[in-house]
Amino acid sequence: MVRRSPRPICLLLLILSGCGDSLEIVPVEGRATLDGGDWGRAGMIYFAPLEPAPGFPRMPGMGDVNKDGSYFVTTQPDRVGLVPGKYRVSVEIWEVPPTMGGPPAKSYVPKKYRAAATSGIELEVPANATEAIEFNFDIPSS
Repeated sequence: MVRRSPRPICLLLLILSGCGDSLEIVPVEGRATLDGGDWGRAGMIYFAPLEPAPGFPRMPGMGDVNKDGSYFVTTQPDRVGLVPGKYRVSVEIWEVPPTMGGPPAKSYVPKKYRAAATSGIELEVPANATEAIEFNFDIPSS
């Protein structure tokens, strides 16, 4: 019987779990509105990394958007906030969600703001942040 060392498995688990609690995460929350008002339906918000702060990894974030537009961001499943760096923001709130073979999808969010590459909404999370960041923005319907 050949016994294998548990070290490769431990190393793999360490890599998959990330850097543990040593990774600096800055809490980010706010409100995304449509023409200054509520959406009337829940959705998602995405934070695509443009450039990480020096010494930090490039990690995306996302969060649930409530009907009133309030949200908080998570990075990885259990970390509330974002890694320091610059992000481009996109939002998706469906009036008719996309489905295979169903009715055509219809979004409340204008097309420009559904993709990080075109939204123009940016956020910078400083590496030296000592408090949570509140990031509020408004999306025009046209």
